[in-house]
Amino acid sequence: MRFFRYLLFLFVLSIGKIVFSQTQARTQPIHYQCHYSIVSVQSESDLQTLEAYISNMPTIMQVKYKYKPDSQMAEFVFTYYEEENIDENRSEVFSLTDIKKRMILLGMSPGDITIEKLSNR
Repeated sequence: MRFFRYLLFLFVLSIGKIVFSQTQARTQPIHYQCHYSIVSVQSESDLQTLEAYISNMPTIMQVKYKYKPDSQMAEFVFTYYEEENIDENRSEVFSLTDIKKRMILLGMSPGDITIEKLSNR
């Protein structure tokens, strides 16, 4: 009887540990790096406006851009994160569509997008 109670105790303890570890794993954010090329850039001030817009978006961690005025091309590189269990209706989620709309409003033409999953930090 004592042995049975000991086994039951170990079983309950191991189940609790498994559930707890799965809960912890779900809350860890996933980090991404996005490269977004732009053509038809008229001025660097437009890029600075877009940089400020992106940096104020939720979950954005870092934003920088490279500008080639002679070819009117630029590339934005930004790092962002997403929670593993994401709710699409939350306001904390940013959208690449919003960035594209802002580019078009500023008279730029969006180019290629490359998204790379980074290791969890």
